[in-house]
Amino acid sequence: MSKQKKKLLFLIAIQIVITIVHNLLDTQSGFDPNWYKDAGWHYWLGMGFGIYLVFYILTRSCKKCKKPQIIVGPAISQWRWPEDSCWHCGEKIN
Repeated sequence: MSKQKKKLLFLIAIQIVITIVHNLLDTQSGFDPNWYKDAGWHYWLGMGFGIYLVFYILTRSCKKCKKPQIIVGPAISQWRWPEDSCWHCGEKIN
């Protein structure tokens, strides 16, 4: 398994753990118009890390040919697992 794939799987596992912790600690029931005042640290941690994870996935690209490495096209069938080398030009990716 490539180093890039291990890192992505590790980040996804962290996000899953944060989501589980949030669901266990969440005490709100129903819709509250001032939900952001009562949202706990676990909610903001999950949102912040989720935004980082999406940013990581969208910005993963080859430095030589500039092709994206994970989301290649709009369909889920066109998404790829990251590898140590570019799928398009074969350049080594850090």
